[in-house]
Amino acid sequence: MAEVEMSESDHLPRIFQANIDRLFQRVILPGLEALPIHAELRFGEAASLDECLAGARAQTDNYTANEGAKAYALALAGLSERQLRIWARSKRTGSLRDKVLKEQFRDLFSGCALEAGVDLSIGQLGHHLIEMFLVANVYRVVIPRLTLSGNSPGEG
Repeated sequence: MAEVEMSESDHLPRIFQANIDRLFQRVILPGLEALPIHAELRFGEAASLDECLAGARAQTDNYTANEGAKAYALALAGLSERQLRIWARSKRTGSLRDKVLKEQFRDLFSGCALEAGVDLSIGQLGHHLIEMFLVANVYRVVIPRLTLSGNSPGEG
């Protein structure tokens, strides 16, 4: 049987995959499962103070679960982008290596997929992953600006 030599950078995708899986299994999934979600929220006049407070708790629970899910999505997107940049720097040399830190994510992602022989058109994989990062960046950049300006995301 022929031996296959692999460099450290050849192992990085599997290491990164294992790291993300561990983070998801040990931190994100338990965190999400610990957040109660109420399928039906009741609005209107409450019959008692207890009913009013229960409704407020349910709304707060759902809001907290929604914010937690966004925070975890941002963490995963950030981790994935950081790992892609580490892998790309390990594979590239010279000015291409230096370019990795400044390159727009979409270009870096497409270039890395091409270099690794990954067909991003299968099942619209590339489209879905790019969309995930665009949405994460909206939450990371735009939403805090709207909040600081006093506008809600729906107000513009």
